[in-house]
Formats: sequence, C-alpha cells, structure tokens
Amino acid sequence: MTLDAFSASGQKNSRDHINILLKPNKGMASYFIRRVEEGLSEEHRVFKIKFPDKAAPLFPNYCVPLAGAIDYYRASRNCVFLPSRSTSGNSPAGKSDC
Repeated sequence: MTLDAFSASGQKNSRDHINILLKPNKGMASYFIRRVEEGLSEEHRVFKIKFPDKAAPLFPNYCVPLAGAIDYYRASRNCVFLPSRSTSGNSPAGKSDC
C-alpha cells in the first residue's frame, strides 16, 4: 500500500495529496512529522491536515511543535499544507500558499 494511492485511514485517495488525520494528544507532532516524512519519501509535497469531528481541545503544548514542523516543511522542503473543514483559516494548518 503506497501513500500516493491511499489516505492515512487506508481509504482510496483520488487527489494528489496525502491526508493526515491528527488526534490532539502529546504525540501529535511526532505523528505528523512521521507522516510527512513518509509522504516525502514517496515524492509527495502536498498534504491535507484533518482533525476528528469531535477533537479534544488543542493546547499550546500540542500546537506549538506542530506549527514549528509546518513552518519547517514549508520553508525547507517546499511542502504545501491544504486546509480542511476541520481546520480554521487562523490555524497554522489552515493557512495555505495555494
């Protein structure tokens, strides 16, 4: 199963991006980095960040490392992060260069 054909949940992905479903917890940033690195290893540069419909509150200790990783991958690895319905336009995940 390759990342270009399937999303993080194993569902067929008909777009040219990788879906990353983030569950708010202390391992969220590490999981995000692992998923982006997997995508980069298969030459993907476009990712969509999603949160579960009933996600737990997002606290700074979850968001700051995630925002730092997003900034790093945008600046250093030329990645694009697409917004989803579960991300707001004011969050690091919701800001897009597209």
